[in-house]
Amino acid sequence: MTQYTNTISTFELLERFPTEESARLYFEQKLWNNKPKCPSCANQTPTQVYHHPSRTGLYRCKCCQTQFSIRSNTVMHASKIPLRKWLYGMYLVVTARK
Repeated sequence: MTQYTNTISTFELLERFPTEESARLYFEQKLWNNKPKCPSCANQTPTQVYHHPSRTGLYRCKCCQTQFSIRSNTVMHASKIPLRKWLYGMYLVVTARK
């Protein structure tokens, strides 16, 4: 049985990601290394789209004009669940001990 010793507590997780914005930035760093990449054509020079404050993190590809976000082509696609809850769920899966 593998023991995980490099995990943080649930409290530390919630302190580290107090807002949706912090969770979105974390996912962008992990998935794209802070360089958004179009899921359709793999272009790495998108334009950030700011239609409304709730749409932060929405990008439009300069090549194919596809709109995408960190959720595109992931298990989170079309989900209404906040990113903080996705992070917490992933945390629970990773830290579960059998």
